[in-house]
Amino acid sequence: YQEYDGTTLPYQRETFDKVTSSLVFHHLIRSEKIAALKDIHRVLKYGGELHVLDFGQARNILMRVLFLPIQVFDGFANTTDNVRGLLPDIIAKAGFNEVEEKNHMTTVVGNISLYKALK
Repeated sequence: YQEYDGTTLPYQRETFDKVTSSLVFHHLIRSEKIAALKDIHRVLKYGGELHVLDFGQARNILMRVLFLPIQVFDGFANTTDNVRGLLPDIIAKAGFNEVEEKNHMTTVVGNISLYKALK
């Protein structure tokens, strides 16, 4: 495992078969999300997999209300894409294929989604 600040991964192109991210993307504004995803795409081998666990679309009003404290704490600018369910589209715009939500769960702070995408 390697910590990553969302700017540039210190690896050559097509180094990894898989990259995982857990509860990071809701901390980034859209331009940072795209930049981080493009760099992840760069270091993945052809056919490599990206797995992202993060806050996802609010599926009902209760999940939307439960997520509000997260947005107040972490900021609306960076969390709105997540709660609106836009993360899969952002992943695809960064160059990934077959982006899909593999699973989701409701928590006391909102919906958490697991996304998978291929290079």
